[in-house]
Amino acid sequence: MLSYVAPYKLQLITVAFCMLISTATSLAGGYMLRPIINNIADVSTSAEDRILYLINMLTVLGIVYLCGVFTHYLQAKLMLNVSQGATEKIRNDLFCSLQRLSIRFFDSRPTGEIMSRFTNDVDNIDVMLNHSLVGVVSGGITLIGTFVMMLITNVWLTLITIIFIPIFIKGGGIIAKYSGKYYKGQQSSLGAVNGYIEESVSGQKVVKVFNHENTCIEEFATLNADLRDKQFKAQYYGGIMGPIMGN
Repeated sequence: MLSYVAPYKLQLITVAFCMLISTATSLAGGYMLRPIINNIADVSTSAEDRILYLINMLTVLGIVYLCGVFTHYLQAKLMLNVSQGATEKIRNDLFCSLQRLSIRFFDSRPTGEIMSRFTNDVDNIDVMLNHSLVGVVSGGITLIGTFVMMLITNVWLTLITIIFIPIFIKGGGIIAKYSGKYYKGQQSSLGAVNGYIEESVSGQKVVKVFNHENTCIEEFATLNADLRDKQFKAQYYGGIMGPIMGN
């Protein structure tokens, strides 16, 4: 994968910089709320001074969040360009590789399964580059920044939180184990369904001639049910990670 994103080094460096700024503005905005609320609630100062302070701090907060919005937008736009460029190159290489394969390869594999490599599998790589990879890096930066802010705010509460980290890691590992297994099965079943659809459509005249319609329907229903079950489990285990870690 590095060979496909290597031509975009400058853009990736810019994306990393934008991630740092975006995360920093998010943390700074949250941290600034405490002194703002404390000063507004301080009755020892006059109402006029508190209102003036509030206006000034809201202006600063607005600037901070606007910087975060701009850097997040720039990061998303650049990463989209990187992911689309990389997946375009992958598809080109896949197609060139396809032209060099032997006839035996095409005889032993359904056409729909081969097409699934170009669509579903490459699309998953695009999602990984554009969302998952960015999420992992951005999450790591946020985690470090949040940890520093927690230490600054209250050391003892931070230590209490750290005690639960092994539980989070263990729970996340168990979920990821099942999620990965079912996602792999989902892609395999998806290729089988696509292959069967393609063969059935292209060979529809043969199906009609030999009155094979009911058999085709039964076989497709079996493949479709298998895909449904694996998709359900993959989406379930993939979807519960966030809520469980959040709770």
